Amino acid sequence: MKYSLGFLTATALCVAPMVLVNCDSSCGNGQIELGIAGSNQVIIFANDCGVIDETEPGQSVACNNGFVDGTSISCNNGFISVVTTPDGSQFGDCEGVAASACGISADAVCCVRL
Repeated sequence: MKYSLGFLTATALCVAPMVLVNCDSSCGNGQIELGIAGSNQVIIFANDCGVIDETEPGQSVACNNGFVDGTSISCNNGFISVVTTPDGSQFGDCEGVAASACGISADAVCCVRL
């Protein structure tokens, strides 16, 4: 799996013991966070900012379903309805969040497990 520079930078800061950085998602426990990362790609994160799946750099539309490990996103009029991750877990009731974490630079969304 390829990692974006933004993700690697965030990960490096999270493991650096002298730097105080919040390395948890902006979403609640058991939720996923997705959004656009610095390399203009969509990345889906677990609550601890572990990468679940991502698109190739330059592919920044989640509804196009171009995820490397097979995540499928169903959209309705451009809004995310259901996210099915590679392990078959499904998430929905997605809502935009003002704050973002995990290296997401734009369009952060939290989705709850269905």
